[in-house]
Amino acid sequence: MRPASLWLAALAGCGALDFDIQKAIPEQTAPGESFSCTLNDFLDRASIAPFTLDIDVAKETNARDTGPARRLELASLVLDVTATKRPAGDTDNFDFLQKLEIFVESAQAGSALPRARVAVLDPVPRGATHLDVTTDRSVDLLPYTNEGAKITSSAKASAPCDDTSFNGLVVVRVMF
Repeated sequence: MRPASLWLAALAGCGALDFDIQKAIPEQTAPGESFSCTLNDFLDRASIAPFTLDIDVAKETNARDTGPARRLELASLVLDVTATKRPAGDTDNFDFLQKLEIFVESAQAGSALPRARVAVLDPVPRGATHLDVTTDRSVDLLPYTNEGAKITSSAKASAPCDDTSFNGLVVVRVMF
């Protein structure tokens, strides 16, 4: 093995070639119901619209000249209340959520890959307008992205008092 190859292999082994890819979670609205403000009932309902985690791993690694990826991990997932559905005087937050779970699954019909939980926030902090969802880095996202990874969620939630808009950001770590 040439000295340069040994040096690159050593760097890869210690994570020096690892890099992050950021993907936006599109803005969406949790529809509000003023009636729900008087109730304390929580319902199991989807809280984030499913979206595809489109990552062309080969393109990303070729652009950085790092070689083939060994693994992908969900490094972070954050959600932020946006101003789109917040008129003057409104104080939207994530109080309509009690628990949030994020899953990855294959978008390929008949896939053998199981649906896997990759992040959870339980409980959701009261009054929060920014959420850092705790990620599970033990799940390798690489086989999912090879089949078209779909991100879904489930939550213990109620409708917010009024429409609440939010978006977010997913950071995936590419590892060698």
